[in-house]
Amino acid sequence: MVRVEINKKRHLTAFVITCLVFIIGMLIGYSTSSARINYLQNTGKEQRLEIDSLQLQSLYVRSLLEDENCPAITKTLENNIDTLEKTRARIESFIEDTDNKDDYRLLKREYTLEQLRYWFLARETKKTCEQDVITILYFYSDEEICADCRTQGAILTNLKNVFKNKVLIFALDANFNDEPMVPIITESFNVKKTPTTIVENQKFEGFTEQDILVNEICSGLKEKLGVCNG
Repeated sequence: MVRVEINKKRHLTAFVITCLVFIIGMLIGYSTSSARINYLQNTGKEQRLEIDSLQLQSLYVRSLLEDENCPAITKTLENNIDTLEKTRARIESFIEDTDNKDDYRLLKREYTLEQLRYWFLARETKKTCEQDVITILYFYSDEEICADCRTQGAILTNLKNVFKNKVLIFALDANFNDEPMVPIITESFNVKKTPTTIVENQKFEGFTEQDILVNEICSGLKEKLGVCNG
């Protein structure tokens, strides 16, 4: 009889401990989830502020373009494209942390529009100011579809580091149809596969070796950099 009572007490104690552990786990989980939600909400707001800032900067560049103030245009455009690249990295980091598909879609759409806006501005600036720069439009897709896109992107990043402000690179997800401008651009350049790289008006379909891209960039530059003589 005593043993039965002891066993009952043990079972009751074990049950209480289990309940306490479960409740504590729930509270910790709720606290963590709330903190994560707050973090993602704040991060999302920050990304949208970055996008708003880029939009305002692009308007400023366009106003300079109307006055043909080329030194100011060139400097501002370069700085803004650098900011655009940093914003891309921050948005991608935010996208990886959030499960909210709507946030993902909206932020990616906003960023895609900014990419295109600056691509347009870069083309206009080159004509107006006769800039000695090369613009590259790069079409990629998810790794599941495009095994070579990550490597191609790494090559383009390396070329940007080598040529610096002589090369402006704009990357678009060729399959991101949530933004109507994407299929319009892909149709304009007749992009049928990824990766596809457009160096000025020269299209390279599929994976393209770095040497080929270097030769194409160098052929379009008036000032031949050291890498072009190698």
